[in-house]
Amino acid sequence: MPEPSQQPEAIANNAAWYLGIDLGTTGVSAVLLNSTTGQRYPIYWSYEIARQPEELPTVKPPFTFYGSDKPIFRLPALTYSEPATNSLSVEPSSTAMVVGALASPLAHNQPGVFLEKFKPYLNLGIPYYCPKRHEWEPTLHLPNQQIISLYRVRQSLQALLATLTPNRTQPNDLIQVGAQGLGSETLTAALQQLQGVIMGSPATWGDTYRLNVREAVLAAKLVKYPEQIFFVEDAIASVLAGLLSLGSGGAGENLSNPTHEKEQSFTAEVSSTTLSSPELLTQSPIASSPSPWRGGTLVLNIGATTTELTLVNLPVDLQDLIYSDFSLCSLPYAGDAIEQDILCQLLYPQLSAEQQQQLALHEELKALQPGQPESQRRDRLAWMLQSSPLGQALLKAASCLKLILQHQEKFSLDLSQQQFTLTRLDLEDRVLQPFLQVLNQQLNVLLIETGISEHGIEQILLLGGTANLIALTQWLQKRLPNATLIQDIDLPRESWLAAGLASLPLYPQVLNRTRQQYSDYFLLLELLRAFAQTTGEAATRAYSLEEIMQQLERRGVNTGACYERIVRLVEGQLPEGLVPALEEAILLSPTSKQNSIYGQVAASPGLFSREDDGSKETGKGNRLYRLNLKQQSFLHNYMKIILSSIYQKFEEPLILR
Repeated sequence: MPEPSQQPEAIANNAAWYLGIDLGTTGVSAVLLNSTTGQRYPIYWSYEIARQPEELPTVKPPFTFYGSDKPIFRLPALTYSEPATNSLSVEPSSTAMVVGALASPLAHNQPGVFLEKFKPYLNLGIPYYCPKRHEWEPTLHLPNQQIISLYRVRQSLQALLATLTPNRTQPNDLIQVGAQGLGSETLTAALQQLQGVIMGSPATWGDTYRLNVREAVLAAKLVKYPEQIFFVEDAIASVLAGLLSLGSGGAGENLSNPTHEKEQSFTAEVSSTTLSSPELLTQSPIASSPSPWRGGTLVLNIGATTTELTLVNLPVDLQDLIYSDFSLCSLPYAGDAIEQDILCQLLYPQLSAEQQQQLALHEELKALQPGQPESQRRDRLAWMLQSSPLGQALLKAASCLKLILQHQEKFSLDLSQQQFTLTRLDLEDRVLQPFLQVLNQQLNVLLIETGISEHGIEQILLLGGTANLIALTQWLQKRLPNATLIQDIDLPRESWLAAGLASLPLYPQVLNRTRQQYSDYFLLLELLRAFAQTTGEAATRAYSLEEIMQQLERRGVNTGACYERIVRLVEGQLPEGLVPALEEAILLSPTSKQNSIYGQVAASPGLFSREDDGSKETGKGNRLYRLNLKQQSFLHNYMKIILSSIYQKFEEPLILR
């Protein structure tokens, strides 16, 4: 029996624990950090081999699960739940959800709500409960003809995150969670006392996505307070994962007995300077040993829906690395869009006239340009293809061809009693080259922003399911001949991004502190509150921008830190996702398209109406703004409805702890 000081609870209690969670379009991965020692523990999930139907209340007989107890480091982002009496007004506890690989077979064997690739929906809008109709808005019209609330989508994320709670380490749960190199009792104790959760985000996604994810984390009870949830851009997290010198333990070690008590982790070589407090941003971070990475570093992460790039010149002393050192780029074009272009450019022309008519996609296909984001057209195309059995089959074929043609020069495919023949050359010329041209343009922008020369880039890290394209690696090697291409990493590949997120407490200076403290929703509410009691002459006169800033400063807002974002709000640019954008109409149900609140917010000029002061100079400092009292009152009431449905209240800036 171990000494009392070595008990699992004592080990956990003497450390400050943080959880990095990579939420991708197709899966979730997580890494646990002991910030006191710098050790990182990749999280894995395992399924029971079989379960009887009576043990699963959401499953109807005679269905039985058949899974595997082999650890997986990425939980598929799939959820299934039985249909509720009213799927638009269901409460969180009313309907249990089955998550991961167990969800898909259920959806094919019985009716219910099956969700996959739902991450982009969380950037669409904010769920709110409509007291008049006793329903949640907005509602989405999925390709399978299901109409579900966005709130239900957020519940799906909550269900996935709930697998990381301490009870999931117990042997009687359907899905068990463990940490490589960490005993189950220590893991349970660590998960019970998380100091923070660090989530990833595409660089261009706004605070609507962050609000929804925070709500899911809080509802899953991973932490208690919104200020314990941090966000780091995915591309920055990719760099953080590589800054630490990884331990000698390989990614595949100890998987035959992953719950072995002996600690085998991926460890930073650290000096005697450590965090003596669990607070994330008030103490000096761990000083790492010299990093194996130096100088210009390019990260290219190509997922399912977004391509993230970052370029950074790493300093000799990594404690000098700050957020502004990173130049970021995010493209809404990635693996799914490549598969669409394979379908449009290579498969569609070989379809018979009858099959083309069956798809009814001619105009959509004709307008779509390979390699270009064209988000609105692609969303519509995806919806239409998923609504058609032939479209679904063609998408699956395109996904297979994307992989097969990396290993074969030519491939013939039988589909719908027809044979399709495709070559790697066709794939590269008609699909991949246009994408590489876009990447080349974005790389040029990053080089100009950072001042780094092509020859100054010393390493390139490729991540994501689409990053191993032959054409991509050949282009990079030709464009950046001095750079080392990093594809073999010591972490489980699925855990790399999560490891970077978990590493934030070791490099807290790379957090966008202003964005963390002052979200767009907090700033919007502060503007509404600052002028809520304005009456008489003060309500009708025009204000200068300086006067508006002074009103906010009286409320304690650091206007200098978020000046440009406040100006955008004053100018009428409300937070993206405050109401669903018109270009997202394909995803909205007929009811939500007619939502009067959405229509009024979209049609109105904003919080203020702008007018010039009559002078010749028209700079921002000389503009005058008059209160739009009607719209301010309307937005105040709308935000009140939203706040009544969420944990976050935006009454104070988020404290950095």
